[in-house]
Amino acid sequence: MEGCFAVFERLFVFTLGFHEDFVIRRLTSSAAGRGDGVLCVTIRPVASATFRAYSNLVPFAQVNGVRVLGLLDVDPEDPASAITSIISKVLGVNGVRSVVFDVSGGSRGVAVPAIFSAILLSIAGYNVDIYVSSEGGDAWDARVSSSFLKLFTLNIVGQKLRILELLSGDEGLTVKEIAVKLGLNEKTVKNRLAELTRSGLVTKKGRAAGVYLTQWGNLMALLARIARIEKVKVRLE
Repeated sequence: MEGCFAVFERLFVFTLGFHEDFVIRRLTSSAAGRGDGVLCVTIRPVASATFRAYSNLVPFAQVNGVRVLGLLDVDPEDPASAITSIISKVLGVNGVRSVVFDVSGGSRGVAVPAIFSAILLSIAGYNVDIYVSSEGGDAWDARVSSSFLKLFTLNIVGQKLRILELLSGDEGLTVKEIAVKLGLNEKTVKNRLAELTRSGLVTKKGRAAGVYLTQWGNLMALLARIARIEKVKVRLE
């Protein structure tokens, strides 16, 4: 594998189909250059159009100093094996701690293992971002940041979870109001809010320093409500 002994700042992992345009756009918009690497992943057997797309992007990457680490083909009917192959390739790259996944190309048979690989690498401590855009153009572009993926590693239970659930139905409460509603002392609430703020789940704003959920805080509160409903169902059954 080319560049296997190099040390990389970033590794770009692309799910590749029949077009390389989105790869070139991502590398360009990310100012990819020396110190960065590219790994392409596709389904097995590799289509001739995919080989052409890969062959077209290699010169672009090399001109910009980006090391091309090959075209990895995975079995779409064996997702566990596909995930293992992708993660093993990433782990085999020297020094990289930041991985950018772009799943805009290729089939769902490769996109799904790539997304799960990104989540597992984030849990393992890598800084991971996932991008998806329209493969044939730049009409839209979505990013799932590492801050969201790291939610899978958080242990949000007890008092912190109660605060999130409270704020999901009554945002803008002050520390004192939260303490009264939950029957906690203000120091405890301040400590829990500090932890939730560091996790990117709550924020303070306004003159009264009211506490609000971030988009990820809203998501965690929603998951907590779903889990609570399921527990009630189990008890009723």
